[in-house]
Amino acid sequence: MTPPSDPSAPPSWLEQRLPIGRMLRDHLIFAPIPADFSLGACVEPLIWGALITLTFTGIWLGLFYHAAPQHAFTSLQTIMRAVPFGWLIRDLHRTGVSILFALAYLQLFRALRLGLYRDGRELAWIVSLVRFAMFLFLGVLGFIMIDGAASIALSLDLAAHLAAIPLIGHAIAQAFLGAASDLSRPDLTRIAMAHIAIGFLLLLIAGLTSLTQRLAPPANRDGLPRLDPRDLVAFHPYGSPRLFAAAIITGLIFFGLILAAPHGQSSRLNAIPAGTLALPLHLDLPWYLLGFAGLAQAGQSLGGGTALIAVVLILLAALPWLDRSPAAAARYRPWHRRALWLLAGAWVLLSIGAADPRGAWTLMIDLSACYVIAHFLLVTPLISLLEAPQPVPTRLRGAKK
Repeated sequence: MTPPSDPSAPPSWLEQRLPIGRMLRDHLIFAPIPADFSLGACVEPLIWGALITLTFTGIWLGLFYHAAPQHAFTSLQTIMRAVPFGWLIRDLHRTGVSILFALAYLQLFRALRLGLYRDGRELAWIVSLVRFAMFLFLGVLGFIMIDGAASIALSLDLAAHLAAIPLIGHAIAQAFLGAASDLSRPDLTRIAMAHIAIGFLLLLIAGLTSLTQRLAPPANRDGLPRLDPRDLVAFHPYGSPRLFAAAIITGLIFFGLILAAPHGQSSRLNAIPAGTLALPLHLDLPWYLLGFAGLAQAGQSLGGGTALIAVVLILLAALPWLDRSPAAAARYRPWHRRALWLLAGAWVLLSIGAADPRGAWTLMIDLSACYVIAHFLLVTPLISLLEAPQPVPTRLRGAKK
């Protein structure tokens, strides 16, 4: 794992004063990785690629966006039709959001499956959840900034949920959505400024996430808390081809969506300008917000649904202390593996029900929300106490002897 360089060669003038090359070699190019490094382990650098894309396209869009009622919607249409390559930049941005959330959900499920939230990785897990919560918050603010019919419906629904929280709810709704006493129209200037400020803060949180993951025990598919030195290899040339392949696959999906379905990532109702006198019957949200929208709709109670979202995030953060099984990875825990697939199924049902919550889907939303809460609060602790996991090896499976 030692870089093939001549140690006797004197460093350059710039390298002596700013050793970027050495840091890249030690912490990126030739960094130690588990011998079972797979495509799934490439999600973190891919998330960084999506974040950088969203940052630059967001800055470019902000140059032409007019954050004011009756003008925000028009400015976006101007970007799409009159600004050179404006349609491409906006498609890169909104499709990049979908790619970012797809990677974030994939990373979250992989961490649950491999037990990457315990055995010395607790801080990295909590920081990554903070980053995920900021993804959600920025996704909501960005959707409201479109200023279409679906956007104002979401802002009114969100304001009602926040205002229903006792004592502090109305103040929180005013702080983030607008200063109007009745919260009937979002303050787009305030929302745009919050979107920009929190977006740059997100880059710092993302950097802290990567740092804590780098300092934590190496993530591996067996969920081992410590690895034998023989199970570690250098990122290059062992892991770099997999990262390159993952980047190619993600890029093909990314540009395939832009070319084949440029409007598939946006709400059809947002093609209509916002107006408080004509609101849609149900929220037409992007797919990455539907699961949490389902939690907000559970029980048909304002404020209670918002509390459920907070409870789910808190339970996820507490997972290292709720899961006390001797084994971490689901491959050695058959009952835990089945429970995870039930959790994924409940989340899909929540998302489908939130897209059109009518008839039997109302009951399905409530049942799915109950299982999501019960999975972390009851199922995971009980399984970790009662299940006898399969024997866990002391070294990575398939590693060199």
